Amino acid sequence: MFCLRRSKNLIGLISFTSLLIIGAIGESSADTISVAQWVNSSGNNALTELNAGRAFVTNFKGSNDLTVTESVGQVNSIYTDTFTSSPGNNPAYLSSFVGNSANGTGNGNPGAVSLLESCFCTNTLQFDFSKPLTTNDKIMLADIDFSEQIQITAYSLSGSVYTQVSLNGWLMQDFTGMTGTLPNSTWASWNSSNGIFTAGTTSNLNEPLNFLTPDQNISRLVFSKLSTSSSASTEIQFITYSNALPEPPTILLVIIGGLAWTVGRRRNAMSLSYAALALPQEYIDNK
Repeated sequence: MFCLRRSKNLIGLISFTSLLIIGAIGESSADTISVAQWVNSSGNNALTELNAGRAFVTNFKGSNDLTVTESVGQVNSIYTDTFTSSPGNNPAYLSSFVGNSANGTGNGNPGAVSLLESCFCTNTLQFDFSKPLTTNDKIMLADIDFSEQIQITAYSLSGSVYTQVSLNGWLMQDFTGMTGTLPNSTWASWNSSNGIFTAGTTSNLNEPLNFLTPDQNISRLVFSKLSTSSSASTEIQFITYSNALPEPPTILLVIIGGLAWTVGRRRNAMSLSYAALALPQEYIDNK
């Protein structure tokens, strides 16, 4: 009875630990995101500061780690779009994002994201990241239509020297945005050799999305609107990923280590009990 009770307890412990492991893996695989804040910690917003000719310093990955400057044109607005999970192919991390108006990231509703909107004229914005963009981050462009052309130029930083980098290895993804349809030929096309997006239509689309993922660390990115239109105003935002829990391997090591320690203690306890009964060692080992 002693051995049977111990075995049942051990099986129960293993089953419980298995559930913990499965749950931990499920939780850690759920991505959450942060976006650039268009209202900074001083309460200043990007629209006012940039159009007044001042640099705008704000939070993205950390405190005051993003500096935005404007050299051509003016910013049109801080524009909030709502990206639902269906219909279409918007990613879950986007449709579940909840920002707030206090820091210029959203309006408190799931999927509502605030973006910096370019003017209807030519427009050049420079983004300097003290914490570089990495392969875990995304550049989010919305509403490229009406024959617009948008050029992206990227730079790495070594010491104090910025060096322009190739975009040939960057990943480009199309998403539904607010169109309610899957991406098609009317979405902007991407030419990685010159960094230019070209609208796939001469008419209006309802906030189609184009995402770029860099293949190396990027400390400076320049957004240039090359064409003008009385109706075209592309928007930009930046996305960085974070996870609430450690990666699965770390969790598994902790749980498995604890299980091994518990099993060891139980085996020692059983050995002592059998020894008290003066049972042969080979009988103990077989148990």
